[in-house]
Amino acid sequence: VNNVIGLGHLEGEDVVVQADGLPILESDGSLKYFTVASETLDENLDDKAAVVHVGLPYIGKIKILKAIDGNPAGTGQMKKRRIFEGGFRLYRSLGFDFGLDEDNLSPIILDDPALPLQTGDFKRPPKTKWHDAAQIFILVQIPVPVFILAIIMRSEVEVT
Repeated sequence: VNNVIGLGHLEGEDVVVQADGLPILESDGSLKYFTVASETLDENLDDKAAVVHVGLPYIGKIKILKAIDGNPAGTGQMKKRRIFEGGFRLYRSLGFDFGLDEDNLSPIILDDPALPLQTGDFKRPPKTKWHDAAQIFILVQIPVPVFILAIIMRSEVEVT
């Protein structure tokens, strides 16, 4: 198909479209927005697609709890730490960004967003620094599948 009907529940809304598993983007790489009018998209898709998902845009954000691993001198709670490796066990996922905060993110999996969906363990070093919280931040900005089964971190804790 090159358009979708039956979108009355989204009438008048600006929506984003995923066609055959990939988000439709503008030429500059940003999400392309469509408006629903008369229960259909206001313009046809550039290419025909077999499976089309239409929905409201959103940004997915996850910030995990502080790590509490120890060190040779005892507990690691209330001590500075540095996460030097981040690993993710993923199931049928395309990609996302991660880091220690929203301003220092690195992409994980798929340098080129194309199918098939990826399953497995993916290791990436975060942009690291010593920090009190040392939390992992995950950001999904475009409508792609992201199923995180496990987050594995390696960190070092200050000894004092």
